[in-house]
Amino acid sequence: MRLEKVAKLMDPSIDMGVVLKPENIFYLTGFYPTSFAVLVLGSEPYLAVSEMDAALAEDAPLEVRVVKSFKKELEFKGKVGVEKRHTTVSFVEEFLEGCELVDLKIINEIRQTKDRGEVELIKKGICVTENVLEGLSLQGLSEREAAAEITFNLNKAAATAFDPIVATDGNSAVPHHTPGRDIISGSGPVIVDIGAQVGHYNCDMTRTFSESPSEKFREVYQAVVEAQKEGIKYLRPGAVAKDCDTAVRGVLAEYGYEEYFIHSSGHGVGLEVHEAPRISKDSEDVLKEGMVLCIEPGVYIPGWGGVRIEDVVLVGKKPKVLTGFPKLEV
Repeated sequence: MRLEKVAKLMDPSIDMGVVLKPENIFYLTGFYPTSFAVLVLGSEPYLAVSEMDAALAEDAPLEVRVVKSFKKELEFKGKVGVEKRHTTVSFVEEFLEGCELVDLKIINEIRQTKDRGEVELIKKGICVTENVLEGLSLQGLSEREAAAEITFNLNKAAATAFDPIVATDGNSAVPHHTPGRDIISGSGPVIVDIGAQVGHYNCDMTRTFSESPSEKFREVYQAVVEAQKEGIKYLRPGAVAKDCDTAVRGVLAEYGYEEYFIHSSGHGVGLEVHEAPRISKDSEDVLKEGMVLCIEPGVYIPGWGGVRIEDVVLVGKKPKVLTGFPKLEV
């Protein structure tokens, strides 16, 4: 049971832990709050929920307290573990005044490695994502129309992990472009970043298309493909995350495109689309078997466009690429 695992690994000097992040509450209890909820860790853990979530929380494997006023019914003293990146100043001022606060890092640390059930949910999301992408016809649509069609089809089969990115021609030089009214002609690059969510677990995949690829497109595309392949080789237990990023950048440098790679090489994926570990040039995170990572090198040239390719990879002695949607033959 995950709650028991966290209790064993939590710093014994902590009097209690306060979990507010919905993804962490779900990970530990199987209950995903739709409104404000607090998971209190300690010798007698309990889940405090509003009346709105009372029915949804009935099957949670711990005591559930349905509260009308969190302020009146929650009380914390002593040394309290909190999610440093998620606990707001207002919550601290209202509930944790006078407490000694420490970072409750252990939940995010254990979430980084996925069990078999988690991997299967991610794989189901990948299957939905690839089916939607396979049935997509882009030419003649606006970016916004294509994104709407993707969203509809993802929701029809599962749920969307995030708002899809569709970026054509020069817009593809902006990594997180918001789809607009530009018509997809197919003559230039078209980036499609897409992901389904199944059972609260996400996938994240990107492909770049061109109906009539130019020599420039072919060269950039080949550089990105080779950079990704080289980076994936480093996704083994014990490897340091930054070594993958260094390998990716090394290939792009050989092609003369490193300066146009303006983000990190990848990230973990699971209950969140972007979660630890980070695959960046300064990341000291050590990779472990069972981590699920997205590796997404890209080249973004202002005035021309961009190419990004992203795949989901399971860390192991032999890294396993879980996404199988075909890349272009260039």
